[in-house]
Amino acid sequence: MPLKPQIKIKLEKENLMTEANEYRGKNSNGLGENYRDVMDGDLYRSVPAVNNFDNLSLQFNVDGIPIYRKSRYSIWPIQCAFNELPPLKRKQHIMMCGLWFGKEKPDINFNYFIPFVN
Repeated sequence: MPLKPQIKIKLEKENLMTEANEYRGKNSNGLGENYRDVMDGDLYRSVPAVNNFDNLSLQFNVDGIPIYRKSRYSIWPIQCAFNELPPLKRKQHIMMCGLWFGKEKPDINFNYFIPFVN
């Protein structure tokens, strides 16, 4: 599940960069204390690269679920989405970039993310 080809397809064939820039342009008014989206956050706005409309940022999410009820085995996908898309589009364009399967929860601090980071 390499992430790079997924991103390339999304940007080239689905024209998501245009949608992201339109959404970013509408919502880049600096709301102060009113937070509606990740782009309103102080941490997001403190990253210089996200202020350049040629760049996109990704958020990564992890959650596990048992294979079936009362199972000791579970799967833990690593998913990511573009922060700059409108929330509905963000949900429609989630990309899977990793998957863990096992009897126990993965060691989030070490083993789980090493293949993903590499």
